[in-house]
Amino acid sequence: MADVRCSCGFTESGDEMLTDHLLDVFVPGDARAADGQVHEELAATSACACGVATTTPAELDQHFLAAFTPADSVGCDGVRHAQIRQSLRRLRDRLPRSTGVKSPAQASAFTREAIVASSPVTVGSGSHHVLAVHGWFGSARGWGSLPEYLDGANYTYVFADLRGYGDRKQASGQFTMEEAAADAVALADELGWDSFSVVGHSMGGKIAHQVLLQAPSRVRALIGVNPVPAAAVPMDEQTWGLFHGAADNPGNRAAIIDFTTGSKLTKAFIDQLVRHSLDNSTVEAFAAYLLSWAKSDFSGQVTPGTTTVPTGTVPTNTVPVQVIVGETDPALSAAVMEQTWLTYFPGARLEVLANAGHYPMFETPVALATSIEGFLGRG
Repeated sequence: MADVRCSCGFTESGDEMLTDHLLDVFVPGDARAADGQVHEELAATSACACGVATTTPAELDQHFLAAFTPADSVGCDGVRHAQIRQSLRRLRDRLPRSTGVKSPAQASAFTREAIVASSPVTVGSGSHHVLAVHGWFGSARGWGSLPEYLDGANYTYVFADLRGYGDRKQASGQFTMEEAAADAVALADELGWDSFSVVGHSMGGKIAHQVLLQAPSRVRALIGVNPVPAAAVPMDEQTWGLFHGAADNPGNRAAIIDFTTGSKLTKAFIDQLVRHSLDNSTVEAFAAYLLSWAKSDFSGQVTPGTTTVPTGTVPTNTVPVQVIVGETDPALSAAVMEQTWLTYFPGARLEVLANAGHYPMFETPVALATSIEGFLGRG
């Protein structure tokens, strides 16, 4: 990355030091700024490092934050902003999308310690880019042994954390399918990926479907692994109580994992998955995502055979789609896929993995990797 110069005169070529400097400047009440007096004067004159002048400090805040969003079309030096956009992702993650762009001056409750860098897990360096979206109990590092069996010569896989999970546990938001999909597209922007395939597990499958709807011309292929469908998930009162109570009750989480794997796996495995879930998600995010993946319904946005995105021009059914399920998953079974995903995408390929339930990345990772890359290799 080329040297980037702050308005105050600070110049740094390293991502981390530049990020630290900018966070020092824009986190309220932080006395560790390189030159507090200079930054106070800049706030008064409302000047940005790219040369754009605004009339008030508030407008400067708005300009600064807007400059580092994926839609870098704010009329200023896009190259300059692009150079440091990725290193500022930790700051943007703290901005709730529902209320628009919030300036650091408005975010007085934010602390430096609460702004945590996102660290996606990257496997491989191949030309075919693949974005992997984890499920309700997962994280970027919760894909079992699957990454060990992927072809890093032909593919580049990026396993990302959702807001409220893993390295992004402190990232606030609405925790919805739409927001998560927008974050995924933003990550692809930051990675410089013009086109990519997307793999989503369970809840991540519903998010992956949203990615396709939001960026249809950029998705090469879509693979859902035990994917939640676009429609709302029907649950009776008892089942809803089990899932809704899982946010606060580890026992509920264990019961869900046991049920969705056919009640055939060891207690040690179930306990390990529960522990990973507890350690890698906040209660708030875990609870909110349930409401979104179980209750939201965007199946009306896809019409079999002639599907088009309402605001786009590319039919979603032109994108290759594969659905993978485990034979012992009673919740998201092959029959459920035939009634949902295969009606959304009539040309989709359905594969049932033997000896697997809802977590084939743990149960049968070699078979899952083979299925994924066998399908991606066709494109």
